[in-house]
This record gives sequence, C-alpha cells and structure tokens, in this order.
Amino acid sequence: MKNNVRTLKQAALLCLLIFASAQVNGQTATKPEGNGTQTNPYKIETLENLQWLSEVDSARYRHFIQTKNIDASPTKKWDGGKGFETIGTFLGTYNGKGHTIDSLYINRPAGDGLGLFRKIDDDTARVDSLGLTNIDFTGKRLVGGLTYSIGFGTVSNCYTTGKINVKEDGGGGIAKNNAFANLRNSYSRVSVTIGSYGAGGLITDNYGSTKTSYSTGEVKGDSLIGGLIGRKDPGYTADSCFWDIETSGIDSSVGGTGLTTEEMTNDTTYLNNGWDFVCEDANGTEDTWARVDNMNDGYPFLAWQWEGPVPVKNKLPDITGEDSVVVSTSPKAFNICGDSITGSTEDLLKYTEVGTYTITWTYEDAEGNTTTQKQTVVVEEGEETAISNLEEANISIYPNPAKNLLNINPKDNKIQLLTISDMTGKTRVEKTNIENHRTINLSQLNSGIYIIRIETKEGRFSSKLVKK
Repeated sequence: MKNNVRTLKQAALLCLLIFASAQVNGQTATKPEGNGTQTNPYKIETLENLQWLSEVDSARYRHFIQTKNIDASPTKKWDGGKGFETIGTFLGTYNGKGHTIDSLYINRPAGDGLGLFRKIDDDTARVDSLGLTNIDFTGKRLVGGLTYSIGFGTVSNCYTTGKINVKEDGGGGIAKNNAFANLRNSYSRVSVTIGSYGAGGLITDNYGSTKTSYSTGEVKGDSLIGGLIGRKDPGYTADSCFWDIETSGIDSSVGGTGLTTEEMTNDTTYLNNGWDFVCEDANGTEDTWARVDNMNDGYPFLAWQWEGPVPVKNKLPDITGEDSVVVSTSPKAFNICGDSITGSTEDLLKYTEVGTYTITWTYEDAEGNTTTQKQTVVVEEGEETAISNLEEANISIYPNPAKNLLNINPKDNKIQLLTISDMTGKTRVEKTNIENHRTINLSQLNSGIYIIRIETKEGRFSSKLVKK
C-alpha cells in the first residue's frame, strides 16, 4: 500500500514538474506531420513544431520543410526570459519554402554557439529559402543569425534581419563562420555588436565558399570587424559579394566590395557581377534575385519574397475638392521586373455630394498576384456667393419656412441647376433649366434645415431653407 502511495506521489510530482516547465516555456513541443524522409519530410508549420526540433536530437539528420510563416514572438517569455533553445547540430535538410520565422528571441548572456541552429555540419546538410526576420539574439560568444557555424553543407537563398549582441567575441548576421561550406545567394540586414573582437555583417570568419551575397547591418566591435566579413583564411574569397559602407559604419572587410547606399540600391551593381535576376537571362535563368525601389528599402531581395505588386507611393494622398471631385489619374505600382502597373477600381471616380469616400485600387501583375491600396476622396462644400436675399440675384423663393410647397421664380435669370441638400450633404431635390415660375413639392422631406443651391450664368448662390 505504501509503495502505491509513493508511486502516486511521484507521478503527481512528475506531472507538476512537466506543467511547471510548460508554464516557463509557454509552449508545448509538438511533433510535426511527416516522417522526415525526402519523400515525406517533417512539415514545420507552428512554433511548437520548431520547439520539437530543438528538443529531439535524433530528428536533426532528417528532412524538413516549412509550410507556413511562424510568429516566434512568444519566445521572449520562454525559459524565464532566456528565450528559444538553439537547435543543436543539424545534419539534415531544412527547406523554408519561401517562409519566415519572425521575432525569434534568444537571451543567454553566458551562452556559446547560438543561432536558430547551433551548427550546420554535414556534406549533404542544406538550409535554403528561409527568412529570419526581427531576430533579437544575445550571447557570450559565437552567435549567428541563422547558425553559429556552417561547418559543412550549403546555405542558400536565406536572409536575416534584426539585431545580435555578443558580450565577448564572434558574431555575424548569417553565421559566425563559414568553415568548409557553401554560402550563396543570401543577405543579412542584422546589426551586430561585439564586446571585444571578431564581427561581420554577413559572417565573421570565412574559410569556405561565399558567393553572391550582401549585408547592410551596422557592425560594432573593438577589432577584427568587417562590413561583410571580419576575417578569413588566405585563399578563400567572397565572390561577387557586397556590403553597405554607410549603413554598416564600416569601410573595410577582408572580403567583398564596399559600396554606398546609392550603389547598393542600383540594379547595375549586381547585373555587372553575374547576379541572376528575374526578367533577364544573361546571368542565368533561375531568377534568384529581384529589386524594386519601394521594397526592402531598394536593396535586392530574394525572388521568393515577392508577394505582389509594390505601390509606387507607400500612402496615396487624399483627393479633396469643392462641391464635386472627379478622379482622373490612376496610381501606379511596380511589378517584380520594376515595370509600372496601373491601378484599377470598381469604385466611382466622380463624386458630386459633400462627404468622405474611399477608393480601393487593385494592382495585378502578369502572374495574377494582386495588391490593393486605399485612397480617400473628400468633397467639401464650396465657397459660394453669400446672398441673404435671393432677390438680389433676381430670384424669388417663397415661402421660407415652407410646409409642402416651395415657389421658385427666376424672373429674368434662368436657373441652370437647383439642388436642395440635407445637413449631411446628401442631395434630396434636384431640378434643372428653370426659366419660369415653378412650384416644388417638399412633402417627401422631413422637418428641418436644408441648404438650397442655385447655379445661373451669373454665378452660384445658396441659402438656408426651413422645412416645417
């Protein structure tokens, strides 16, 4: 009996510890769908799936694809504020499938070898088509945005944004080091701050093959820092790679070419160095890169990031007019080639009543991708000739206040247009071409105050009308 009680107590304690751990982490690891083979890879679609990968060592030589964008902002509250536990040495393949992991948080000031992955380290290991956005990583030594080290394998078509803070040495926007691997067609816009030495906007140490990549992030440290690469082994180069000397604050690197922001946001820079862009075939047909002025601050982006046309103006200006507005100009957007697309709408483009309206513009590219943008139209009451007694305009309106009938007598001044509007600006009565005495039926109007407007060849006139 005592043994049973002891067993029950131990089970209860274990459940309590598991519950407490879940409360600390704020998430429960969930095994993803799939079995990890090439034909049926594990499908990472939630933050819980990603946590499972960080906990299950035996899965890290398997195959993965990411099927959705992941919001990782809850990791800021995990593990008592320490954040995400870095995925250990990765020997498999991870295809982001053009998805992102946003706001991943790691805060381990005493930790070494930090990143989404600790290390990518097998000849057949591969990470591609993945974006890490708004990362916030803090460690003691050896920290990279994607991984601390690309030992062996390939990283391609990936990018990182956010910030990295290393208390001592070794930090890079994509990785701390590229050992004997291939890093290509990737970029970092991560700011890297190092407490002592060894930092690079893209990587710190380059002993492998780094090609057609760039960085723009600010880099700070005491020594061995570079806008693109902090240090390298002789004989290894960064082919057709660039960094922004203005945004990085660094005008030197042991690899790559430093350029101004203007040069970094110019297609020619990259086309002349063999980068394979969409809408050109001279540098290849894989269509890896694209560049549009209003996307990614004008820097090149990976073609898989394209979601649809990018408006030329981030916010369309309000269109304001008196009495009426006719919208005669359609706004523009860029397609992925940087060509102009004209917006279309099913909304009205002529407004004749006082009020505020919204036009929804739609831009569609040749592939059927669409983007929408709103524009506000404001019709204000115009400044009209103020005549307290319309007889000064040789026009008689009586009686006022009126009950059901209103008499209009233009005398010798033909009325081209007469409208009676309520106080919201909505036209309730409209008459045209009044040359002789006319009686207007007001029985459909509620009691209240209205504005009567009259247009003649002499001008426009208005007056209040009281309906009994």
